[in-house]
Amino acid sequence: MGLNPDRTIADCDEVVVFGSQAGGCSTESSDLDVLLVGSSLRCLSTRIDVVSVSREQLEDPRWLSSELASHIAEYGVWIKGSGFWRNDVSISNGQAADRKLSRIVARARAILKSPPTRPRIAQSVRRKLILEYARWNGLNKGQAVPPTALLTANIVNFQNECSVSNDIPVDLLAALERLNVTLRNNGVGCTRTQAATTVPYEAVT
Repeated sequence: MGLNPDRTIADCDEVVVFGSQAGGCSTESSDLDVLLVGSSLRCLSTRIDVVSVSREQLEDPRWLSSELASHIAEYGVWIKGSGFWRNDVSISNGQAADRKLSRIVARARAILKSPPTRPRIAQSVRRKLILEYARWNGLNKGQAVPPTALLTANIVNFQNECSVSNDIPVDLLAALERLNVTLRNNGVGCTRTQAATTVPYEAVT
């Protein structure tokens, strides 16, 4: 089902564009990420990604301490609504960073337990792990995660920074090395960019 812009805006308390379109770093292949407050509509396609939350959810501590809420509060463009909840968003308590790190470690352990994968898949998984760790690195510093395109632009500097960091989980290092071995054995270079999928409350496109 597609979106009728006029009807959607009229039916919602807030309409907020976020992600690469709001961050000014979109490309022709970028989708449109939209937060709808007061609507149960979800429209997931290659071009539109809708996150719907109720007005009551906006006051939920889990939302206010989430990666997505902090991203929207920092980078979102309000089409409708006041964004009254923005000032209550805080990721300084470390909950968003802890949830992100738990997922990274779980994914890394799953990679270590699985049979070696094909080079193309290994390259994609490696990119995603690096980007997820870069997101965690920002969250751990109390910083809102930028759109993926902006994060990717700084990934080289991030890798130089994290190469001397003691914060990288052992499981993640082991998983990355395993993927690197697969790529090296197949003559595939290790590029540093990757688009990520959006999961409500936790991930940013």
